[in-house]
Amino acid sequence: MLQAYKGMLRACKEILRATPGTRNPLTRGATAAGRAQKDRAGYAARVPPVAVLTPFGFPSVRGNAITAERVVAGLRERGLRVSAWDLSATAEADVAAAVEASRPVLVHAFHAYRSGPLALRLARRLEVPLVVTLTGTDANHELLDPEHAPVVRRVLEGAAAVTAFDASIGEHVAAVLPDLRARLVTVPQAVHFAAAEAFDLEAKPPRARRSRGRSGAGPGRGTSVRSRMARYPRSSSAPTSC
Repeated sequence: MLQAYKGMLRACKEILRATPGTRNPLTRGATAAGRAQKDRAGYAARVPPVAVLTPFGFPSVRGNAITAERVVAGLRERGLRVSAWDLSATAEADVAAAVEASRPVLVHAFHAYRSGPLALRLARRLEVPLVVTLTGTDANHELLDPEHAPVVRRVLEGAAAVTAFDASIGEHVAAVLPDLRARLVTVPQAVHFAAAEAFDLEAKPPRARRSRGRSGAGPGRGTSVRSRMARYPRSSSAPTSC
């Protein structure tokens, strides 16, 4: 997605190649499951950490929480060691202390106004890149608000990269801050399909069952909502996993 993340992924692959396998004398005599667990633990200990700051985190159902949880899960699936911090549940001083102790190689903030200022301070203190993901109100409201705009501008100008979920958001921000255009990246929203869950995009929906209503006045009056929805074909252009 971003050069910083790509660099970490390459480092992860090199670590994985160098991770001792079943011939490691330290694991001789252990079960296959035990060796695999030790290898995974050793690999995880070598993966450079990433710190993610979000205004709200799981189990909150707010948009920022759901978005951050989805992105963090995707990064972890790709081998990154990610620590996510919910600023609504933990004091800033505690978050700052924990992030500094973890020595991340990158700080990622969701929402330029709510998470950005702390993330920027930490990134500068640790001398690591800052990635900011625009989540909506930071670009559409705070960036244009006379009171909040200076804070948002300072955060975006200090970021190594700024991501948006739609190109229109990036264009809006670039119109306000033209020097930021080269660091704007569009990362569209996507849908994640479980590996074990089959989903046939070409399958035809089942035929709706027609039933008589309670009054018996005609067919279809008693049809359930599910059977009515089954009359409409599914789209075959569902997005892929991110």
